[in-house]
Amino acid sequence: QPVIHHLDSMYAGRLKSLPPEFSLEGGATAVYQWRSQAYGALVEALAVAPVELLFAAIEREKSLPFLGERDVSAESERKRESLLGIFARLLEERPRIQAFDDIVGIEEAIGEIQLASTEAQSVFSRAAQDIQQTSPASLIEVRGALGKNEVFLDYFIADNKVFVFAVRKEGARSFTLSVHPKDLAAACTVFRESMNRGASNPGDQFWRGPAGFLGKALLQPLKDRNMVLSGDHVIVSPHGSLHLLPFHALTLERGSGNPEFAIERHSFSLVPSASWFVQQRKAQPQPMASLLAAAPLTESLPHTNEEVQNIPAKFFTRFEVMKNRRATAGEILRAM
Repeated sequence: QPVIHHLDSMYAGRLKSLPPEFSLEGGATAVYQWRSQAYGALVEALAVAPVELLFAAIEREKSLPFLGERDVSAESERKRESLLGIFARLLEERPRIQAFDDIVGIEEAIGEIQLASTEAQSVFSRAAQDIQQTSPASLIEVRGALGKNEVFLDYFIADNKVFVFAVRKEGARSFTLSVHPKDLAAACTVFRESMNRGASNPGDQFWRGPAGFLGKALLQPLKDRNMVLSGDHVIVSPHGSLHLLPFHALTLERGSGNPEFAIERHSFSLVPSASWFVQQRKAQPQPMASLLAAAPLTESLPHTNEEVQNIPAKFFTRFEVMKNRRATAGEILRAM
């Protein structure tokens, strides 16, 4: 706790001391990267600590605010950056400026820049205050929020190691994966780019290599240790390069035949952090007015039947399912 408090104080101090002429995005991103590296070093040092301590450090890093909940308006930020550009051009033209009106224009521009920068500075200060009010979820709370056949996977990428917490209602375990963070980031990039190639060449098979590599690195170790079971709903909290990874499209080896997509055995959800997940599970769902679900070809698409049957009807004031011959365009339009 003293180490975490020290890191948070340094993070808050760096936010508050950011020069106001920095753009919000550039300045905060630089501090965020420092924060991620600092917590990465802490997590690596705690790798042999009890699972509760390691989880607390990881969740703290993921739960800290980025710019704070009350960001400066996008319009104000655009205006400030535009003013900075005007000011830069005025400075370039300074040797040629002679008229008094031009000097007044420069002073007015400086004044407007200072006002906009003061607003940006207040955002950094409010974000620093929000840090002290952040209260991450505990491992016990995450376990309590999970249902049957659900597993929560909390990934964390440090400088030299990749960690994952596998949390089920019955218990939790932490693992250090064998893949190096740099190899993981490279594989994620290659996988995304190889999928994009399919838009112009549907027969392209280049994606199979990185899909299998990532599935083996990120999911297979958890399946081998029975922390991820067939049919589980897998809730993933990604970190670093994993934020852009479609977990459901990874492939896994099976006893015989070709590898299968992870989505064939599991359903997936992505969440920003365990704390957000617990908060959402505690919140009362607001009923929607109505839902019309259609499964027109249950024989050729058998899982569509399961999908529509598993929709919780209690979330809707009116709920109707149409299947096969009933799920025609005319019937659906009439029902709407």
